[in-house]
Amino acid sequence: VKLIRRRKSRNNHITGFIFEAKKHIPMFLMFTIVFSGLISGNIFIKGNADTYNSVRTIFENYISSLSGQTLLSVFLLQLAVNLSGVFLNLIFGLCAIGFPIPCISLFIKGLSVGALSSFMYSEFALKGFGYCMLVFYPVQIIISLILLRSGKGSIDMSFSLLKLLTDRKQKTGETPEIRMYIFRYIFLILLTCVISFVSAVLSVYVVKLFNF
Repeated sequence: VKLIRRRKSRNNHITGFIFEAKKHIPMFLMFTIVFSGLISGNIFIKGNADTYNSVRTIFENYISSLSGQTLLSVFLLQLAVNLSGVFLNLIFGLCAIGFPIPCISLFIKGLSVGALSSFMYSEFALKGFGYCMLVFYPVQIIISLILLRSGKGSIDMSFSLLKLLTDRKQKTGETPEIRMYIFRYIFLILLTCVISFVSAVLSVYVVKLFNF
């Protein structure tokens, strides 16, 4: 009897472990997408002179534009850029077939971060490394985590809506938790506003110290 109980307990632990692992598969896949974007951006920069020159032009225009802008204008620009991916995830999460969009936005985020990082290291060496560590990475890591969290929520909501539309056996009254979905996005949007303000402060007062 004790042996049977031990086997049942072991089977329950294994089943619970598998269930918990399955819950984290979507997040793991999204991390993989971001990482793939990082690697792709690095490869594009190193293997394509036209791409490298384009990133250089974008960065030079960005640096030159900072000298003539106020903190408020830089903040609004940073906010618009950072919120674009969050709002895309919010909107397409409410579509039954919108689940591929968060994956695309994550790949683009990884691609842009990887491309600029590789450019900074190649173009400015130690100064570029310092810029990335002090200004670029702290903001982009948090923004990427926000996109990961919003992306997972959007994919879950999109699949829930798809199941609701296609599963005839689903009980009447069972609807996705749209209210909680919206509340979570409100929190993520507020967090994005805070991070965008921090990014604006770094851009206005810290970037000038590197003398690009």
